[in-house]
Amino acid sequence: MFKSGIALFSLVLALSSLSCGREAEREEPPSGDAPPPFTMILACPAAWADPAGFPAGMVRRVDLEGSLDAAARAAVMAAAGEARAAAVIVAPAPSGTAALFAELRLSRPELRLVAFSPEDATLAIEAAADLVLGPDAILLAWGIAKAAAELGAEVLVSVRGAGPGPAGTDAAQSAERAAAGIMGLRYLEAGPAEDGADPLAAALAALGDAGSGDRARTAVTGSGASLAMPLLEAAAGAGLLYVEGRPPATGYDGTPWDPVRYLGVAAALAASRGGSGKALIWPWVRPEPLAAAALEHVRRVVDGSARMDDAAALAAACSALWPAGGMRVEWHVDPASGVRARNHLLVSGDAYVLGRGYLPSALEGMPASLRTLGPETP
Repeated sequence: MFKSGIALFSLVLALSSLSCGREAEREEPPSGDAPPPFTMILACPAAWADPAGFPAGMVRRVDLEGSLDAAARAAVMAAAGEARAAAVIVAPAPSGTAALFAELRLSRPELRLVAFSPEDATLAIEAAADLVLGPDAILLAWGIAKAAAELGAEVLVSVRGAGPGPAGTDAAQSAERAAAGIMGLRYLEAGPAEDGADPLAAALAALGDAGSGDRARTAVTGSGASLAMPLLEAAAGAGLLYVEGRPPATGYDGTPWDPVRYLGVAAALAASRGGSGKALIWPWVRPEPLAAAALEHVRRVVDGSARMDDAAALAAACSALWPAGGMRVEWHVDPASGVRARNHLLVSGDAYVLGRGYLPSALEGMPASLRTLGPETP
């Protein structure tokens, strides 16, 4: 079931070596380098680190603070107006990105426009962008249920976060509910868990009067970013299986995303509460590495070595940044019509069971019908 020879310690060492090499390349560019032949504008949260592995000056940052306000729009328009600008990537793409792309299309029709995890209506952003990217939330929902079953769970408790989730949250929960039924799991919904509250209390309340034997075969997952760290800690201490649903807004230690630290810190958190439970996370769900893969893909498109709609080329770009776990790219399918989008790709990758290795089988065998479920499907 598990890929042999993959241990957390060796993985962290390998990633550390890779990261250090990239960091040195970024911080000490050869003197006298000519400007890059083109630039790519990355509009992203200010807290993100600069993407590594690109020539100095190729990636131009425009910092976003959660929305495309007038200042952010003006900054993107100004950067995109430079002669060497070849692409604009907005990640994650807040509401208003479709309108920004329409304006950019009028002034610079040759620009490649890419939206990652957009908040705009799906059809609107697909019409405005050359490429729409995001994590494959439906396949993730299937993987959560299948991984829980493969790791011995009989009950899956899904704790909802307070407030609205990202676009597609309701459809993903419908898929998760259906997947649990297919896998023979008892599916319970708990919450919403308010920020600062004990998310495990909501999960255990949903279990009702289940005995300790049931608890030992219970998996918990959460749909809110603020739930990830406390739910992982609490589940490990209570002897439950933690299955990451939505990752924390930062790394598991509250610091900005760092691929070297992510798996190690998550494992340390689980162990710090006694380690009587098990934990599974999805490293690829993080927006920063997927956005970096999008940049690499667009670079290959601009230099003529790939097509924008080449799913295999995007998968290769993802795998280059996260080589240890297998990566997959699928076309987005409209749930209402069943029609495949022409420019909307969804990324997924293997689950990682802390201390044990990757679990590629968790994403295998998903019924195609899960992609056409509506949010109200029971």
